[in-house]
Amino acid sequence: MLAEQSTIRFDLAVKVTFGLMLTVLVATHGMAISASATIGLLLVVVGVFGIPHGAFDYAVAKKSGVITSRRSATLFLFFYLGVAAGSFALWLLYPRGGLVVFLALSVWHFSHDWVGRGWLYRSAMALLVVFGPLVVWPDLVLYYFNVLLFGDSITVRPQSLLLFGLFVGVLWGTACGLKLVRRQWHDLSEGVLLFSCVFLFEPLIFFVIYFCGLHSVRSMTHLRKQLGGTLAAFI
Repeated sequence: MLAEQSTIRFDLAVKVTFGLMLTVLVATHGMAISASATIGLLLVVVGVFGIPHGAFDYAVAKKSGVITSRRSATLFLFFYLGVAAGSFALWLLYPRGGLVVFLALSVWHFSHDWVGRGWLYRSAMALLVVFGPLVVWPDLVLYYFNVLLFGDSITVRPQSLLLFGLFVGVLWGTACGLKLVRRQWHDLSEGVLLFSCVFLFEPLIFFVIYFCGLHSVRSMTHLRKQLGGTLAAFI
């Protein structure tokens, strides 16, 4: 805390996120990036960062003692893949319900990026990441939602969207205001950084920057400490 009060010391995740923001801004300056190119970039990023990030679940289960034998490993994989299959089935049978569950789980999952920063700040940042683009870029996000709902289009009343945006904004502003009063400069800077990112970049690009920069780097750093061992073994 004392170190934070005297100077701003960005962690690696924030440095990478800021670097990606600058890179995208420079690369796209005066250029229009097509929707297909954006989706292609997202798929590559999820393939490079997302799949390895999730693949560590087996190693974590082994480290925590859940997997101790071939039998327990088989059971773990059976239930693990069963959850994935069940989630996919829910999405196919009840797309709207599946989307709601997916968004709720996303808020809960991404909130782990701010563990130990206070429940208000943690909640505000997770809601900003998941729903900020919906408030700022409603037409684009609703288009993506309709794709995920297999063409079953949904509409959101502007008044409802405004009220929800005010709720998220007030929550974010209150959380960052408290960080300012407490002189927690790192948290305040991180909050402003992501808030700016929501406005500067269309939703898929924003997600790529957040997922690759802040979420993946922070998750991998935590996993590295949790699993221990050599860096070579971790890689």
